[in-house]
Amino acid sequence: MCYIYLWDLDGFYTNLWGPLRKKKIRKPMTKSEAVSIFEKMGVALRKNRDATAQIFVKDPDSFETLLELVFEPTFKLHHKAAWVLEIVLEQNIQKIYTHLDYFCLRLPLIKHDSAIRALAKICRWLALQYVKKQDKTLQKYLTKKHISQIVETGF
Repeated sequence: MCYIYLWDLDGFYTNLWGPLRKKKIRKPMTKSEAVSIFEKMGVALRKNRDATAQIFVKDPDSFETLLELVFEPTFKLHHKAAWVLEIVLEQNIQKIYTHLDYFCLRLPLIKHDSAIRALAKICRWLALQYVKKQDKTLQKYLTKKHISQIVETGF
């Protein structure tokens, strides 16, 4: 039996041989849900960090929540959020491009050594993309102000 599905902009789809059905719309992850994920993460084993990162990779809307938690000074597990951010961006560095203002402005706020290492790697990848690979998309987003903020932070 052959089925043909048509999708429209309102999130509905139809099977040409059946009734209209509403597509399930995923809600973005809340901050409290993300915090509970980090509380359950466990120790700093790579497998734990990878598993947690996959949760954020599978839910693209949760990236902003992750970024907020990394730079939240009152969040006691912000270093774990930085580890996960590092793994998420290792897979797709382009996710950070539209958030460079937020990222660069808040770099000096981080004091935890483990978080600083993770963010330093991200800064290194941005520099490599900008200089060696000459990523045209990054060159649109990364301004001289961003570059000076990264350098002034001491990475």
